[in-house]
Amino acid sequence: HGVRTVRATLAEINAEGSLSAASSLQFRGDDIGLVYFRAGYTPNDYPTDAEWSARMLIEKSNALKSPSVAMHLAGSKKV
Repeated sequence: HGVRTVRATLAEINAEGSLSAASSLQFRGDDIGLVYFRAGYTPNDYPTDAEWSARMLIEKSNALKSPSVAMHLAGSKKV
């Protein structure tokens, strides 16, 4: 179907990502429509402020997020 995918770390998103005036997430010259989190489920996934800044950038964008922040938090709770 010609869907392009990009795999990037949170640190890379922090360094190279931005928000447009319309709140579109832009990364390496592309508008990003969907963010699928393969990491970010534990505090170890956020070793520096760069990762936290990237997460904030993603959350502020109008890109769809999977899982949502609510589900991400629910899945990271200690039992």
